[in-house]
Amino acid sequence: MKRLIRLALAGLLLGGVIDAMPGTAATAGMGPYDGHLPFHCKIQHLGTGTKFPHPKADPLCVDYDKTHQNVDHLGIIDFLSHEPARFAAVRGKCFYYQRDHWRSAVLQDDESTEIYNWDGAYWYDLATGAGGVFVKHFTINNRSADFGAFPAMPAKYKRYFGYGRGGWQATTAVPVDPACTGKKS
Repeated sequence: MKRLIRLALAGLLLGGVIDAMPGTAATAGMGPYDGHLPFHCKIQHLGTGTKFPHPKADPLCVDYDKTHQNVDHLGIIDFLSHEPARFAAVRGKCFYYQRDHWRSAVLQDDESTEIYNWDGAYWYDLATGAGGVFVKHFTINNRSADFGAFPAMPAKYKRYFGYGRGGWQATTAVPVDPACTGKKS
């Protein structure tokens, strides 16, 4: 079970947070975040794929379906095969917002084999250095879990999470990109 929890945490960090947050986090101006869309943009619904209707949009605002990370249909392999294209699409964007829906199970159609499940929202603004992370419906093995309780969670973020949900944002969450300075979202 500990190994499954570590895998779930790694999935969140590698597939969601790092996907959306291209720098190391700082704490200045930190506060709670509720997952709202911070930019004026049209969300591109990509399902399980990576065919962006408007790949040059900046802000780039996307919604992914990552709910088929199963073992029985090798969905986890399909999911992982799309991640490089998702990372590449973010490169060079000054403003990014991602909403996604995660579910991993041994057997896709058997909820009793769930490994992890959550809905997330992540954003950054490289013009100002602001960004945030939000999760809700967070479960491990069909049980509500406290994301802030994971041993790998830095202490400065723990207070923003509770059972099943939570989020934080900071005015200095990511490094400012000089190429983005002065641009508006």
